[in-house]
Amino acid sequence: MKKILKAFSWRAIALGCTASVVWYQTGSIAGAMSIGLSDSVIKIGLYYLHECAWDRGETEEVEPEVEAEKLLLLRPIARTQSGRAVAYVGGL
Repeated sequence: MKKILKAFSWRAIALGCTASVVWYQTGSIAGAMSIGLSDSVIKIGLYYLHECAWDRGETEEVEPEVEAEKLLLLRPIARTQSGRAVAYVGGL
């Protein structure tokens, strides 16, 4: 339902913009409203279909190789001459 309300609120803004441009160029309020409403009906449908297509797409989360809990238990076992750790041991 949120997608539909979002589409309508955006199209209300876009309708005003489209109708204003058509009215400015043609001087016809009736023509401006006709084109603006037609444009909005078509684009609301396309927007909703676009959102549904994105929702059906794969959004599989990639699991990190090392869990956060295991990272907290790691201890350095080798260091460079500057003291930077380069190898670790740990885990559950």
